[in-house]
Amino acid sequence: MDINLIFYCKFCEHKARSVTSHLHHIRCHRNLSKFIYCGLGHCLRSFRTESCFRSHVIRNHKVYCSNRRTPNAPIPSDQHGKFVCGVQHCRTEFFDHRKLMSHLRTDHLDSDLQIPCPFKNCGKTFTSSHSLSGHISKKHKKACQEQGTGQSVRTEPVELYNFVQELPIDVEENFNDIDVARPSSKEETLIGLAQFYQKLEYKHMVPASVTQYISSELRYLLNDVNRTFLNNVTAVLESEKLPPGQISDILSSVVEKDDLAGTCNALRSSYLRKKFYKDRFHFVLPEQVPQENGSFFYYVPIEQTLQAAFKNKNWDFASYKCPKPNENGLLKDFTDGEAFKQNTFFQENPDAIPLIIYQDGFELSNPIGPAKHLEHQLEGIYMAFGNLPSKIRFEKDSIQLIALCKKNEFSRKEVYAQITEDIIKLQESGTDIPNVGNVKAGLAFVAGDNLGSHGLAGLVENFSRSTYFCRYCLVQRKLYYRRGGETRVFATRTVEQYNNAARKAKVDPSGKIKSFEGVKFDSPFNAIPGFHVCTGLPPCLGHDLMEGVIAHDLKLFIQYFVRKGWFKIEELNDMIKKFPYGLEDRKDRPPIIKKLEKSKLAGSAWQIYILLRLFPLIIYGHVKDAKDPVWKLLLQLQEITEITVSPEIHVSHLASFQCLIDEYLVSRRELFPSVPLRPKHHYMGHYSTLKYLYGPLIKVWTLRFESKHTFFKRSWKSSNNSINILQTLAFKHEYFQSWIRSGGGYRSEVEVGECTHFNKSLYSDAIQKAVSQLSQPVSLDECASVTVKGTLYKKGNVLILRQLSNFGDLFHVGIIHLIFVDSHGNVLFLVQQAEAALVYKYGAFKIKKLTDFECVKQNDLMLSYYPHCTYIRDTETYVCLRHAVVSQILDF
Repeated sequence: MDINLIFYCKFCEHKARSVTSHLHHIRCHRNLSKFIYCGLGHCLRSFRTESCFRSHVIRNHKVYCSNRRTPNAPIPSDQHGKFVCGVQHCRTEFFDHRKLMSHLRTDHLDSDLQIPCPFKNCGKTFTSSHSLSGHISKKHKKACQEQGTGQSVRTEPVELYNFVQELPIDVEENFNDIDVARPSSKEETLIGLAQFYQKLEYKHMVPASVTQYISSELRYLLNDVNRTFLNNVTAVLESEKLPPGQISDILSSVVEKDDLAGTCNALRSSYLRKKFYKDRFHFVLPEQVPQENGSFFYYVPIEQTLQAAFKNKNWDFASYKCPKPNENGLLKDFTDGEAFKQNTFFQENPDAIPLIIYQDGFELSNPIGPAKHLEHQLEGIYMAFGNLPSKIRFEKDSIQLIALCKKNEFSRKEVYAQITEDIIKLQESGTDIPNVGNVKAGLAFVAGDNLGSHGLAGLVENFSRSTYFCRYCLVQRKLYYRRGGETRVFATRTVEQYNNAARKAKVDPSGKIKSFEGVKFDSPFNAIPGFHVCTGLPPCLGHDLMEGVIAHDLKLFIQYFVRKGWFKIEELNDMIKKFPYGLEDRKDRPPIIKKLEKSKLAGSAWQIYILLRLFPLIIYGHVKDAKDPVWKLLLQLQEITEITVSPEIHVSHLASFQCLIDEYLVSRRELFPSVPLRPKHHYMGHYSTLKYLYGPLIKVWTLRFESKHTFFKRSWKSSNNSINILQTLAFKHEYFQSWIRSGGGYRSEVEVGECTHFNKSLYSDAIQKAVSQLSQPVSLDECASVTVKGTLYKKGNVLILRQLSNFGDLFHVGIIHLIFVDSHGNVLFLVQQAEAALVYKYGAFKIKKLTDFECVKQNDLMLSYYPHCTYIRDTETYVCLRHAVVSQILDF
């Protein structure tokens, strides 16, 4: 190793020449991220714990580290990477040792059985899982480390040579003579303290009064500590019989060099703290814009927000280019949709940044107490950067604020005029970014629910009575509700038709707008070159499909099954509560059904989707007739939903997808003639065309934008102040964004917990053979779980490897047994191959035919990168796919 290698800080310009110095400096940024960044020679790896970081430096950079912490030793796995219950008549296998311990506590401790120690040749038995855990930690700690199944690297220098073949430098020379204990500068301390206050007030929503109290008490505490310290120093110096003048000089020098109290004084008030945030961090100042009606709204300039994005330390914004449209028929993002491809601005400026805008109303209210009737109805307009990967693009902290206005004072004309003016300027002139050059940006599309999109587009907003209720076609209500109207193809709205209708729309003497063909007025957004509302307003499947079609129709299906005697509603609720949801599904487990008399099921969009996806397994054993037409209709709706939420789809599937939707709508009308279809059923009929127009609909929906509302709701509650609420919320948001741009809340693409070096000799010949077949032998670290771009992978998860049937009913899958991270930061899975065949009765895949082991790279998961949970029903193992696999060419 080159001894001149340097640790570079991710958040500032600091450089360190030793591990200890680097760790010491990283603590200055502890209020930005919970991860420890390597930075050695610009290494991008990051770690949750110090022991993992030191292990990485040893194994991958061939540098010796000392003082590593060794956590408690876990139970060793068997040669297949599983944890086996030691009770003779049980022998249940688990992928997680915590599940084994839970199994021992719940299933065996009350049965007076002796639980053997899982280590070979130990012979100890226990009747308490706590005694077993304590025994392992005390007696088998070293054994766990030697077996390579521990959570950390060994700490003894001699044993390090088991992992590191050679150390080309002298360890003492490298780390013991260079700035090991360099104290933090006053500047670093001041910035760290400011970020601490920011995180308290704008991340954790600590009220400003509490933040001020903490600041005051911190200063008082430091003054007391300094006073005690100086008194102790004075006593020591006096005991040495130094003259008073010399003692005074020494104390003055100490105070001058270590003035922590003075550093705190620089941030002693709310005014000084906010001034510091504005001056030192990348703060965008919200502007108060007056309206003709005497009210105002707060506007965050788009150009300045774009400039600040290039300074965001969470990502290298300049390196994220707008993805080029695929020409092979695969729709992976909105850039593959025909609407984006035909946008003249992006055709002429392929490197321009696509902007995505969202508008929605939300309500601030107190649910209890005397102020429960005090409501603030606001309109929020947000923005996302389309050049960012979809995983980052729609994270709550990545979404930017454009405008905030009170709903009853919202003037579309004036608010939209401000936004369109800025976007037109960015399209025509761009903005100058230091070290990058001139950057242009344009409007790609405007996301929103039906009400918001129609209001923005100048279309009628009454969906229950209006003649023209669709923004994609000229369907008329009477024609739609006639027999066959659900599958009838109506004339598509075009730019020419829209402009003609806008000219014919009139305003009567009372000031009421009389629409023509559903158009009330020409949208201000049509003034943006290359954009038009006819092709720039994608649907939201969360509102239309999940909270609309599924919530209403699934309620009808459940009522039907109850009448047929398949189950009672109380039995269904009991099955919903007791169903063993997987880790991801558990986050949005569906609520119980309180009243079937309501028009639709309660719950969030994703809760309703999970209920539909898992419904056949939830009522497993209660399906009395698999050929029942309503049961088939439910499975059809499940299939439609899985295709709709797929993150990728090939255009060859769109025709069959349209046929499936038409078949569902016809059957739904015939089986439930007394319950008419809704406008959202009509919107679902456009999904095949809309996928071709906008790409995967899951990547243009609004639910990620709606999560942004929670920030303003929490901010309002923490502020305890409703005076000029718009200013309060707008400034709080931008102070929070300045913390984000400093690197706050950063998450690494690959997040690894405690890990250990992979010792293949501990595993079976089949596993050793699979690992040895890697194309390039590399050093491997083994871990229990890993998070890649926000997706958590754990042992026991099922991955889709290959498609064995052209119709998507048979897949080659892999069950994760071991998880590796190589020296380059790549994630690999050792999986046991199996077949997953669709069981049409339940709309789920049954796992069968376990075969050999195989090593798979996470980057090579082309069909689906999602890990799937397994569900055991009557000894059979099932998997419910998160989405349909429709990315391959459909060849009949």
